[in-house]
Amino acid sequence: MKKNKLNFLVILVSAVLMLCNHYTIGNADNPSFSWSEPYNGLKLGVWTDNECVWMAIENVSDAPIIVYSHVMTYETHYDWFELRLYAKDAVINQLDGRYIKIQLTDDRDKSAPVIDTLLSGERLVHKIDLYDMFSREVNGFFDPEGEFQMVLAYENSPCVDCKGVYKKIWSGSLETLPVKVLFQKSEELQFHLKISNGAPVGWGIHYNALIIKEVNGESHPFGSEISFSLLSDKAELLIGSELILNLKRTNKVGDGSLIPCNCAFDSEDGIWEIGEIDVFVDQ
Repeated sequence: MKKNKLNFLVILVSAVLMLCNHYTIGNADNPSFSWSEPYNGLKLGVWTDNECVWMAIENVSDAPIIVYSHVMTYETHYDWFELRLYAKDAVINQLDGRYIKIQLTDDRDKSAPVIDTLLSGERLVHKIDLYDMFSREVNGFFDPEGEFQMVLAYENSPCVDCKGVYKKIWSGSLETLPVKVLFQKSEELQFHLKISNGAPVGWGIHYNALIIKEVNGESHPFGSEISFSLLSDKAELLIGSELILNLKRTNKVGDGSLIPCNCAFDSEDGIWEIGEIDVFVDQ
């Protein structure tokens, strides 16, 4: 038999699996945010669980403020935000340029900036996937390990040639106090499998498969069988076919129920993202 490669790309922005990449406006408080000093009626906040990062802009003035929120393209970009990673023992000040810059944008052909009006006390919050941004070429395929300090910056320069509402958009620069963040090397597995059965589940197909061997080693938390799901935009796998399945451990744990994702669950309900799949076919 030979291998045919199918391009199964991990959907890192799966709303249920990664619980990242969302956008809200409201007044709900979150005491975990690390905030900047207010400037021109706004303050900036950041918080992370080491996988996702929450970015908040809050109106602390008595009047409405118009702000740039994000950019709509084939995905969501955050042109006015920037993450900065410092050494865990760094003494951070505005003159210290010894940090790793993480851009929250990427290549795009077409785009549209999105603005929002924040009322007094109202807060805009974005939640994004850190590892998704790290893994992009624009950030040098960054693969961090260990403890860092994270600072979030937000900046918009005054627009000289703008008209209408765009002349009223907030301008200035904000920078949060640092928060600690710990990055661990992701564990990866590669299985040679044989599909036992599969069943549609509305948003995709759920499969059960026999593990023929673990390609990269002998120890793993799956036992002799594995169950995994693929979203409906992926090619259907044939019962009885053999494949090589690449998995990457997340720090997420399920509750035993199926969720819409390209993922597998280990014996302790740990969630593993599915990456590339190689399918064996008869010559």
